[in-house]
Amino acid sequence: MSDEHRTPANTVSRRHFLKSAAVGVGMLAAGGLPALADSQAVKPNIVLLFTDEHRTDALGCAGNRFISTPHLDRLAAGGVRFTNTYCQGPLCQPSRASIIFGQHVRDHGIVWNEMNMDPKRPNMMKQLQEAGYTTAIVGKTHFYHQPPSGTLDMRRNADFVRSFGFDFAAESFDTQVHMYPRLITAYKEYLQKKGLLKTFLKEMLPIVQSRGHYFDGVTSEIPAEDSRINHTARQALAWLKSYDRSQPYFLWVSFVEPHPPFVAFHPIADQYREAAIPVGFLDPPDIPNNAWGRYLTALAQWPILMTKSEEYVRQSARAYYGSITQVDQQMGEIIRLVEERGEADRTWFLFTSDHGEMLGQHSLWSKLVFYGPSVKVPGLIRPPHGIPPKEINAPVQSVDLTATILEIAGAKPLPGATGRSLLPLMNGQGPEPEAAFSELAGPRGQGYYFVMAATPEYRYLYDRASGTACELYDLKNDPLEQHNRLGDPAFASIRKALHGDLVEPFMRGKKA
Repeated sequence: MSDEHRTPANTVSRRHFLKSAAVGVGMLAAGGLPALADSQAVKPNIVLLFTDEHRTDALGCAGNRFISTPHLDRLAAGGVRFTNTYCQGPLCQPSRASIIFGQHVRDHGIVWNEMNMDPKRPNMMKQLQEAGYTTAIVGKTHFYHQPPSGTLDMRRNADFVRSFGFDFAAESFDTQVHMYPRLITAYKEYLQKKGLLKTFLKEMLPIVQSRGHYFDGVTSEIPAEDSRINHTARQALAWLKSYDRSQPYFLWVSFVEPHPPFVAFHPIADQYREAAIPVGFLDPPDIPNNAWGRYLTALAQWPILMTKSEEYVRQSARAYYGSITQVDQQMGEIIRLVEERGEADRTWFLFTSDHGEMLGQHSLWSKLVFYGPSVKVPGLIRPPHGIPPKEINAPVQSVDLTATILEIAGAKPLPGATGRSLLPLMNGQGPEPEAAFSELAGPRGQGYYFVMAATPEYRYLYDRASGTACELYDLKNDPLEQHNRLGDPAFASIRKALHGDLVEPFMRGKKA
């Protein structure tokens, strides 16, 4: 029977959602997870490995046989992979704000990349410091755009980053930032000293300044060891090598990659040069006659997001995959150093991203939508010593990772936090989450506010601003989200239950 003629159950309830959630989780190992230290015991180190714009399926451990990610795969082989992890907003700053504040977008109010994150608010890093942790971040923060002090030397704004609760901070920035002639970053200075800045600008300026080539897949002539990927990893490795305190540490290594422009470096680029990477479903999405349809129509007018050919998508994917493989390689160096320092038996590793990348799916690029490639992110947690590998398919959220980190650290919960620690779920102590939520409001004054709810079976989208339902997808029978069932009478009861049981309570501020 075709997808168009499948008929859902007549009713949906919270109990139904719970019953239809992912396969139940058993105990991960005899005795479950390692016991967490109390306030008097030695607390574990925590390493949060982080990427930008990383699709949940762009991992070998996710079943992708076209990409090489052996080090992340090794973490998954000794831990838990959450196959349905949703970010709280498919855009950089709203998502990152949710992670550090432990709240959904509706609560922290950061709806766009408006560079308005407040370091005075309670956040994850300050809670970790209070719990006795030394905290460090290396890589992209995305806390602001223009330097708060007005300087053009971004290195001088480390104090501002540290005010968010970091004892140490060394930032990396998006490629676009390096295009400003007078603006200085640590990586830009590094390229200048190596005699590579002209090469970098020659390669990147045409892409960044173009109106139709932003997602081109390119191979750089800059040596891999001089790439921003390796530069970020070296800073993290240097901090680890110099760390000699008795306090446990929280290290957040936040790579800019694979955020566009998609750039691969030799020799990894050669590995993907002829790779027959599947391009996926490239047909445009259904355009409903509602707020979401108008939003999609406007999004399609952006020249950089124009539909491309299959070969263009494949070439972009080759560079995108190559970038991820090199990040994985450098994450391997960080993991190896932790092991060489004799800290593997007291270190938790977590891996995730801020949001995904459409990569031509539905004829769309970038993020900013609620299709799976955009709103779902990788989620890996490996405890000390490792455990038998496990996959959990229930819908979880980025704010849950925040709550998990704080529980691992024995830190106090964040005031107003909406996430739930994943440790009980990892240990087979349900109940499983019934839904995940994500939001997108765009620049203020745009006149829309989209709220998404996803269960294991359905994804529903509602525009709070106009009070209209926008999308309904049957994820079980239509995983590529090709058929919007919102107007299908057979799904009327499904829509009503999703809205009444999930979205309305969420909009009233109920904890997810």
